[in-house]
Amino acid sequence: MANIPSFTDLSSIKPFKTTWRIQVKIIHSWKQYTQYGGETLEMILTDSAETQIHATVKKQQISKFQRSIVPGEWKIIENFTLSKAMGRFRATKHPYRMCLMNNSTIVPYIISYLYKIFNELTDVIGQVVNIGQMKTHEVENKTKKKLEFELRNTRDARLPVTLWGSFAKRVITACQNCDDHQVTCLLRFAKVNSFKGERSVSNAFDASLLEFDPVCVEAIDFVNQLPNDGLALTIKSGVPDQTVRREVMYNRFPPCTIVELLDFNEEGKFKMMCTVYAIDRDFAWYYFTCLKYATTCFKVPKVENSVNEHNKPPLFWCSGCKENHNRIEPRYKIILHVMDSTGQTKVCLFQNEGKLLTHKTPMELLNGQLEEIQDPSKLPQAIQSLVGKTFQFTVSIGKENIRAGNDTYKVAYAFVGLEDNDLTNTQLSNEVDDLATIVSGDQTFMISNTDDSIQTEETCKTPCSKRKDEVSLDVPDESSSSKKLCIGNMKAVIEDVKNGADLEVEKSG
Repeated sequence: MANIPSFTDLSSIKPFKTTWRIQVKIIHSWKQYTQYGGETLEMILTDSAETQIHATVKKQQISKFQRSIVPGEWKIIENFTLSKAMGRFRATKHPYRMCLMNNSTIVPYIISYLYKIFNELTDVIGQVVNIGQMKTHEVENKTKKKLEFELRNTRDARLPVTLWGSFAKRVITACQNCDDHQVTCLLRFAKVNSFKGERSVSNAFDASLLEFDPVCVEAIDFVNQLPNDGLALTIKSGVPDQTVRREVMYNRFPPCTIVELLDFNEEGKFKMMCTVYAIDRDFAWYYFTCLKYATTCFKVPKVENSVNEHNKPPLFWCSGCKENHNRIEPRYKIILHVMDSTGQTKVCLFQNEGKLLTHKTPMELLNGQLEEIQDPSKLPQAIQSLVGKTFQFTVSIGKENIRAGNDTYKVAYAFVGLEDNDLTNTQLSNEVDDLATIVSGDQTFMISNTDDSIQTEETCKTPCSKRKDEVSLDVPDESSSSKKLCIGNMKAVIEDVKNGADLEVEKSG
């Protein structure tokens, strides 16, 4: 028989998991409409300790929870997500914002979930016949892939299709692996465009769904009615795209320091040399995605009084499949606290960069256990070993950093070994002449991404006169006292972070 979990105070909930259980009072609720999120139902909740938090019910869940949300009543809410509370005007002082999801419950009301179909988007199915070259475009200071191809119907009429981002890559992969068989493409929730009387379709950002060779009845009937003319799939030469190496492409972005990064008020990408001094433990270092649609999945909580089956894998709710299943995989989302000689900030590593730095996949670090984090203080050694190392990141400044006040920057690329250029050709600002002074005011941490040890001036036995020939950096002459002071400051920051984490573990225990 499953144990009923206890309630958690609003001051103690954090984003590293979704299976929270809280007892709160609804003190205010209202509806609002934004151009980005559409209509939402907003609430202000408080607990017995008078801690308040801002909660949101998205448009798809309003019909499920609206009648349960009555100001002045106490409710028990289970299973919800948490994100950073951002924006100039915040309803509460809580650092996080709560959002109900499909598996959320509000006691005592139980209302079935209703899903609304967007009538303005269209489903399109056709046989892929002509594929153009994969192109790279700059859209709002972000690099995006673009692919144009044609679909034909049963009457051999052609429809131009334009897909962006991951949708374009999936089309290329599916067509290259078709083994000379015809490829049927189903694009759901597609956006219809019209220009000079010519119609075309494209994906509506991430709202669209893409399937190849679907097995539904309508798709099978469509394939059976296609002309039997043996039309072969044609792919223009140059696919996949003939762009330069990824690190060379990102090398064209200008370098900057952390203090310069924090002062920018325009969107863009910049290269930054920094040292990792802590791992953020408020957020989980991984999340789950659907293998078919690549959408975020959330674990389905166990039903009370249910029989525990140890060999049965957990189920996850997928917004793309609209069902509970276990066809998921964990992906990296590691938030690092980084610093240089000018300041401190936070950066977020996703799947590709996480694998590049840890040399392991999230599934390997989890040992196949698909469970949410219960103890955020326990980190895998491959992630914990990043502390003290120095990397060069290409970071993105987005609208959320400028307008919403998000202090975490996304990493577009992580350079390991600084293979893009000699360090002598890289200048970070007019005030800083070389990368060595950027790391920690001196050569506190040597640039080493293969050795877990932290090299300092005190542990380095090679005389300075001999090291000048081996290292291409011209480090200005400084007194030994100033160097030891920099080393002490850097090591003190890391030690303070570790001591704080240990103290937090003792309190929780």
